[in-house]
Amino acid sequence: METMRNLTLDTSQLHPHPDNPRKALGDLTELTESIRKNGVMQNLTVIPDNEEFDSFTVLIGHRRLAAAKAAHILELPCNVVEGLSRSEQIGIMLEENMQRNDLTYLEQAQSFQLMLDLGESVESVAEKTGFSETTVRHRVEIAKLDPELVAERAEHAYYQFSLSDYAKLEAVPDIGEREKILATVSDRRDLEWKIRHVLEERKIKEGTEKLKAAMKSAGIRQTKESRWNSRIEVEKEIDLRQDVKADKLKLPEDRKAHYRYILENGTAYIVREKEEQKKPEKTEWELNRERLDRNRKQVRAMQKEWQRQRRAFVKDLVAGHYTAPKKEDARQIESDIWKFFMQKPGWTMLGIRLIAEYMIDRDWYDTEEEERNSRLTQAKHMKPLWQMLILADKSLDVRTGTDTECLMEYEGTLRKDLAEATMSFYKILERLGFQTASEVYDVLSGRSDLFEEAKNEETD
Repeated sequence: METMRNLTLDTSQLHPHPDNPRKALGDLTELTESIRKNGVMQNLTVIPDNEEFDSFTVLIGHRRLAAAKAAHILELPCNVVEGLSRSEQIGIMLEENMQRNDLTYLEQAQSFQLMLDLGESVESVAEKTGFSETTVRHRVEIAKLDPELVAERAEHAYYQFSLSDYAKLEAVPDIGEREKILATVSDRRDLEWKIRHVLEERKIKEGTEKLKAAMKSAGIRQTKESRWNSRIEVEKEIDLRQDVKADKLKLPEDRKAHYRYILENGTAYIVREKEEQKKPEKTEWELNRERLDRNRKQVRAMQKEWQRQRRAFVKDLVAGHYTAPKKEDARQIESDIWKFFMQKPGWTMLGIRLIAEYMIDRDWYDTEEEERNSRLTQAKHMKPLWQMLILADKSLDVRTGTDTECLMEYEGTLRKDLAEATMSFYKILERLGFQTASEVYDVLSGRSDLFEEAKNEETD
């Protein structure tokens, strides 16, 4: 190999190397301005294209050549090198760019692969480029992936996959599966999870194939029944994520005809029918329990039929298919319905308990049991009007820790629906002799300065 130094060449004689690992030269603005002021301070390294020495290919200095042309520099200092093979040329360009950290993972990978395609070995590539054999092997694995996909992931700042991430991807043997993972992951954690998932699924598939072959050889069929079927018991449980070895599949020769296997979520269960056991005679308690259960079922069926009949009648009544009751009768019916609510189990606690609590000025649980029972009795026998009045007033309570009954909306305006309901309750109280303060009406009518004015929404 012969080198001629300090040879000045016309820029028209210089051409970029077609195998230059760096595909994009980047922003040349600052370099162009520097060359325009100071000239090229470092020689380019070139190789001759022919014996006439009238055309040359750049090995080192592609950015300087492009910037010089942009600055209208006509001649450049060059070192001319002869006798380099194509793979040696690529190696020189790789090492130069790597020292400057100018290459992406993909550009490095593609250059290493090109050298291998030209007949180099991993060992010789490592020797000529100065990289370790491990680095070369990892980069070559990246070169096997879809270059557009790798470039897309590299450009997306959110992903920021490192070389170690790509090395983890090598655990997946199939290139198509690697590309599928790379195309669908959202971040590094997702990448690791999907790699584990693919490897696990692959292991399960391999284990399933081994298991099925062994079961077929033994004459044991697969069944779709549930592993939790009470009529079967599990003889062997095999994790298909682990190596399925022959000794795990071994079964007693004389009972194979009774076996079958189930596949569920990466696990194989070899099962057999449970031996039938004579059922013990039922006890008197069990027989009585069965009788009561049958009776209860019959009663519930009757209740459902009654419910259907009642509902049909009420719907017809509401629809006007029956004559509505007179006012006097309607009032009595309303009173009787209220009594029904107060007597019905479940509703009693909802209504009677609230009424009893209303009549006590301290916490219910701080009250003596005797007084609580007395108040419950009082609430139960109270006039329906007083019961309704107490529950209505109770419904307006402003409870600690909640804004459910607050008259002010979140944005500071009056909650009109609650104000109107509260106003109507005060009107009822006034009919019973209550005198409402003017301040109450100022607040409920929205005239108080406490409230913000509601904004009118423009409509199209």
